[in-house]
Amino acid sequence: MELRERFGGQAVIEGVMMRGAGRIALAVRRSDGSIHVTVRSHTAYAARRRWLGWPVIRGAAALAEALVIGIQALNESARLAEEPAPAGAGSSAATAREGDPASAASAPGQGGCHSAGGPAVAAATAAGASRGRAVGDPWWVTAVNGLAVAAGLGLFVVLPTGVAARLATGEVARNVVEGIVRLALLVGYLVAIGRIPDIRRVYQYHGAEHKAIHALEAGAPLEPAVAQGFSRFHPRCGTAFLLFVAVVAVLVHTLFGWPGFWERTLLRLASVPVVAGLAYEGILWAARSDRAWARWMAAPGLWLQRLTTAEPSLDQLEVALAALKACLPAAAHVPAAVPAAAGAAAPGGASAVSTGAAPR
Repeated sequence: MELRERFGGQAVIEGVMMRGAGRIALAVRRSDGSIHVTVRSHTAYAARRRWLGWPVIRGAAALAEALVIGIQALNESARLAEEPAPAGAGSSAATAREGDPASAASAPGQGGCHSAGGPAVAAATAAGASRGRAVGDPWWVTAVNGLAVAAGLGLFVVLPTGVAARLATGEVARNVVEGIVRLALLVGYLVAIGRIPDIRRVYQYHGAEHKAIHALEAGAPLEPAVAQGFSRFHPRCGTAFLLFVAVVAVLVHTLFGWPGFWERTLLRLASVPVVAGLAYEGILWAARSDRAWARWMAAPGLWLQRLTTAEPSLDQLEVALAALKACLPAAAHVPAAVPAAAGAAAPGGASAVSTGAAPR
């Protein structure tokens, strides 16, 4: 996998989180119009333990990693977007680096455009955090995240299996109906929350993240006006991953038949790592092929991204590109067409990068 394909990220509150080259960068547009960029070193789970990089297992590890990092980034972005910038910050992007960036490349299969964490958790956390002025308070963060997880389990695990038990007969038919109900709920949920102004802005940053990744992969200059010309849809997006999960879940759940409600619900929860791992392998397999069948498999995921992305403004693209540039390794290791972050500090230091940031 080329260097350019090892970068991915997630839209957050008024910003974008990017991962790649042993770093995690979070860029957030603050209330005064400045861009705050925080960079820290990160070693992927699959690179920490060899067995976590094995096929299928690496998919479950990637899902857990994406959930942990994604929720942390959402909470941090909400805090940064709400609090005033430090005195004298002006229109600069303050870049804080923590520790030495890891020198090893991302683990195999790490590349992607979006967090694999379900939108139920991400969007619910984003909606709560964007409204909660006390989001920095630990008890508030814990309460919002716990509520999001509980709502996601109830909506996408418990409710579909209960509905299928009433609408269909026969083990196979019930499992298929359960999958269809789950997918219908997911689409309806994404449409509904997309009408919330705060979430609509998150969708715009999601589109900005995709455009930034496309520009990097094309070797184009990492400038807002250039990135704007790329598509807001990307085949490695976590939204596409959700469709693979829905299909694989039907196949895996059918193997267990249709036991009682509680046993069935526990089996659904216990099989999440297996389903996620198999779906992850499927989306990697499809992404690495240019054949017609791969494009056919990717098409539904690209269609679903019409619900989870929106066309970003140049200001939002500026934020996404600031996060991406902060993740790039030294210029000597970056394709010539991709400029490294200007004024980047040496590992362990800090610098201020001028951006000419515009207000929101």
